[in-house]
Amino acid sequence: MGEVNKRGLWKAHHGDFTQNNLPDGCAKVIIADPPYFRTKGKFDFIWATWEDYLADVEIWAKECCRLLADNGTLFWWGSAKRIAYSQVILDKHFDLLNSLVWEKIDCQTRKNRKEDMRSFIPVTERILMYHKGEDRSGLSRIDDDPKLFQPIKKYFDDWHDSTGLSLKDAVQRLGSSSSHFLGFSKRPKTQFAFPTREKWEAMEAIAPTRQSYEEMRQSYEEMRQSYEE
Repeated sequence: MGEVNKRGLWKAHHGDFTQNNLPDGCAKVIIADPPYFRTKGKFDFIWATWEDYLADVEIWAKECCRLLADNGTLFWWGSAKRIAYSQVILDKHFDLLNSLVWEKIDCQTRKNRKEDMRSFIPVTERILMYHKGEDRSGLSRIDDDPKLFQPIKKYFDDWHDSTGLSLKDAVQRLGSSSSHFLGFSKRPKTQFAFPTREKWEAMEAIAPTRQSYEEMRQSYEEMRQSYEE
């Protein structure tokens, strides 16, 4: 376990993960590489039964859920044969983003005699990538609320009106991402996003903008901050 102190340096914590005193939601990323159960190393053989091991997986999952930030990501390592059992438990606490396969190109098992093995040689491990699912931070709701950013949205639609182009033609000229900032003041839409500087320059190539990118960006950020508060 680790955390960043006030000086920006990492501080490592050595101890029982389930007995830590870290605050809720403090981790943006959790990389969990727990014991795989009776694979190798003494730490892999401390459980009397498979059921005992899975009971601890449940405890670890709950603690990861407590520590993970609302917009954080969990990476959970596991063996190819047993990761499915852990996934059933983790799925109760998180939303699965990806199930990754790590192919180990140069590993000891590749050197084993294939004739001596009943199953295929285990040359991969699994990594489950999770997040908490619902955005509890409320940031996505800000972008999806049609009542917010009205002055900014009207500015972009006024610019669009000055071009004489249809909305379809304007989006074709600027690219599909422009649909995230054009047409919002005229009808309710979600997923508003302020354009990039490159998109702004493309707008200016079509028709003049009354304000600079920096001025509008600052207005947008100030407005967004007020909504977040």
